[in-house]
Amino acid sequence: GFFCAIFAALLGWKQIFAEHYRDLNAFLIHRPATRNQMFWAKAAAGIVVYLSATGFPLLCLAAWAQHPGHLAVPFEWQMAIPAFGLCGSGLVFYFAGMLTGLRQARWYVSRGLGLAAAAVVCLAVAMSSSLWQPVVAVGIALVVLATAAWGAFETSGYFEGQPAPGK
Repeated sequence: GFFCAIFAALLGWKQIFAEHYRDLNAFLIHRPATRNQMFWAKAAAGIVVYLSATGFPLLCLAAWAQHPGHLAVPFEWQMAIPAFGLCGSGLVFYFAGMLTGLRQARWYVSRGLGLAAAAVVCLAVAMSSSLWQPVVAVGIALVVLATAAWGAFETSGYFEGQPAPGK
């Protein structure tokens, strides 16, 4: 879970923060694509990279542990729920990292608020015992943080002029 959170937050932050160097963002917004299209293309690419780096190895580990003889205990799919829940909460950290990279604010005030919200979701997922609790927590947090990151991307990180859902 710790690896997933750190990797996802750094991936989201690096994907956005790299555009601040030499004002690459000004170059990108003059392309024949809307900001909305650019944001969702970046998000889709980041999600694919994240799931390739964390989800695929986790699936391979679960498939390996499922076969008898590899572990000294019987395998139940319910034992894998916390691991998959923490992997899913990494997607929340991805959008929190994007939001942190986008916000034009002090790092110790509102810039880190998305990371704090993602940490609360990760804690809730780690404490859950059934399947529906992590799915609901991650789903709600994904909608909230993805919308906040989209709103910040629309205005280059400034609060003024953000769409109402992004606020």
